[in-house]
Amino acid sequence: MAINLSDVIAEIESRYNNIDSSTSALEQFRINSARDRLNNSGVYAQTYRSTGHLPTITDSAYLGNIAQVEVDNVFGDSDGAFYMATARDSGWVRMTTLQDSDEAAIEAPAAATTQLYYGGATAGYVYPGEPSSGNQIDKIVFASNTISTNVFAFPGQRSSMSAGQGATKGYAMAGYIPGQPGSSGRKTDIYSFPFANEDAFSDIGYDLAGLGIYQATGEAIGPADHTYAYVAGGEAWPGVQNVISKFNTAVEAAGTDVGDLLAADYRNSAHSSATHGYVSTGYPASNVIEKWAFASDGNSTDVGDATEPEMDAQGISSLDYGYITGGRPAVPATATNRVEKFSFASDGNATDALDLFQGRHSGVGISSEEHGYTAGGATGQLNPTGTNTVDRFPFASDDNATDVGNLSNSHHNIARAGCQV
Repeated sequence: MAINLSDVIAEIESRYNNIDSSTSALEQFRINSARDRLNNSGVYAQTYRSTGHLPTITDSAYLGNIAQVEVDNVFGDSDGAFYMATARDSGWVRMTTLQDSDEAAIEAPAAATTQLYYGGATAGYVYPGEPSSGNQIDKIVFASNTISTNVFAFPGQRSSMSAGQGATKGYAMAGYIPGQPGSSGRKTDIYSFPFANEDAFSDIGYDLAGLGIYQATGEAIGPADHTYAYVAGGEAWPGVQNVISKFNTAVEAAGTDVGDLLAADYRNSAHSSATHGYVSTGYPASNVIEKWAFASDGNSTDVGDATEPEMDAQGISSLDYGYITGGRPAVPATATNRVEKFSFASDGNATDALDLFQGRHSGVGISSEEHGYTAGGATGQLNPTGTNTVDRFPFASDDNATDVGNLSNSHHNIARAGCQV
């Protein structure tokens, strides 16, 4: 059957001229698509008579489409304008040029925001510990969920270090030299290694604030993207301290005393939101959760309680929650497999959320953007039996952790909150 193209064109033009408020968005879309193809203008944008005829964006199929209006009755342009269908505001954003500075100021999309993850996108590092685990450092690769053992070495024997991370480097801070008694075994020094050249571990020549720090909390990111690391509390020699020490990873200067914990504390866990650093639990078997602000520094405040008093738990952080994994009470000494979580959005108590694959304390918590890892640690108290197990749980649900591999050694007294990139 022959088709009279003139009649088809006339019908399309008639329907286009009769578009009004009663014409559905889908019908407008079809009419304009047909008209643009017949015109073969080379501009593959839908044409509408005015901005008042732009369809309401209720179907995601429209997103990304460009529409040309013949009369722009928003800005009063008689020569028309181009709009893009988006998911913001009314759905249509006017496309402007640099000459349209006044209009661009009104219609420019909101600046993109970057989620500030404490966790790494690529890998986490497990530092040395006790007993006699050597000075080798293992690496958990997130994408493949594999453990690379003995990747590189810390320059000397060390345990109970605090971990930190900058934009391009990882940091190992303070700690204890096993078998070396007294103050000479407690350290405040800061070592770094470039993520791009992991073997290049070196002493940066600066120390943290406070006395010799042993079994302090791990680090927390600062108000910008990994610009600061914090170490809070720790066993000094003699005694225990409450100092919150802040270290600038961008310029690598000495750590400064920026505030105090509620009480002298060590064997605690560290967590971080985008705006605050957190310390939870600690010696002697505390259930306190406290936080301090990155923007103003200062002393910490009590914001909630863990479900039970404990110490030597591992600290993990997602974008929205802090996780207290494992740990042990003062009596009995058996390690728990409990994983508690508390919200960063509002202060409050932690809840029992899930279980580790293996109960442990004094290991390391590693945070990726999507999972929490608990590695190494001990299962007892006196002459503790170490474990080399690495388990993982998802942040998206409260599913129990599963065993994903083994470290090169069974050891404990690792950094409680780990370094990740």
